[in-house]
Amino acid sequence: MDILYQLAVQPRPDVRIVCRRLLGAWMERLRNRTAVLRLPPADGAGRLRRGMHMHLLPELFMQIGGQTLFRCPGDTFTLGAGEMCLMPRAVGHDEQALPALGQAFVNAVLMIAPGHLSLHLAHSDDHHRPRLHAGSLAIPWPEEAPAVAPLLDEVVRLHLATGTDAAEAVRAVLLGVLAMIWVRLDDETAAGSGTVRPGRTDHCRALVRAQLGDAALSVQRLAVALGCSADYLSTQFRRESGVCLAEYINRQRLSHAKQLLTATGLNVSEVAWACGYREPGYFIRQFRRHEGITPRVWRRRVPV
Repeated sequence: MDILYQLAVQPRPDVRIVCRRLLGAWMERLRNRTAVLRLPPADGAGRLRRGMHMHLLPELFMQIGGQTLFRCPGDTFTLGAGEMCLMPRAVGHDEQALPALGQAFVNAVLMIAPGHLSLHLAHSDDHHRPRLHAGSLAIPWPEEAPAVAPLLDEVVRLHLATGTDAAEAVRAVLLGVLAMIWVRLDDETAAGSGTVRPGRTDHCRALVRAQLGDAALSVQRLAVALGCSADYLSTQFRRESGVCLAEYINRQRLSHAKQLLTATGLNVSEVAWACGYREPGYFIRQFRRHEGITPRVWRRRVPV
């Protein structure tokens, strides 16, 4: 992991090389039965506290250097270098980035999106928050490919079971998922798709998706992460996408809010916090401005 850490903490690391080596190291640990996999308690699903966010699909965190302090409704735990955390779908959590053993914080996060998987390589900011400073990698994932989310759901289910057979099944399923991703990372077609080093606007979109639940997300913070001024980033984003960056962030938050209102039992305040709104009242006003009705009324009208 020391060589991998040195590659990952470079100012402009090759994200594809780092992620491929990281997956390879994890596959080896799974084969050798030396892997450390952490999961929060299952009773945290569907619950949220102020400052937490949640995703409707599972996420995979792989710690390269330093530590991540996870706070979930049912547990608080630290993920150390060389360890992996599978965050089940709809489990509220927040993350604090910490240095440890002389190493700065750096991790990789696997997120699932329509038509592709995203691997984000993150460093931390001055406030110990994980930030997507280093870059991201989009891996095309066509419909005919095995669905990753149900496989990770199965890992969660098996992890809750007891006995040697369940532990072996966890190892086998997780190894299969990582192997599929590792193979696609080595696919020259995927490597040449133009997504390995995205342009600033695409990178900005990836940052927004990764930090949507963070109330500190702003145009200024995005500009710092991307190494440019806020005015320049806003102008370039509007020119290439046709929408103001601040408005794009708000639209993405409202879109996520509608997903949470539909798929979870979170109350309106919890939905607001999960989408990065500090004050539920402001969230309700923004929702009404865009939808014409309040979140509570919208939820009643949406067919289940």
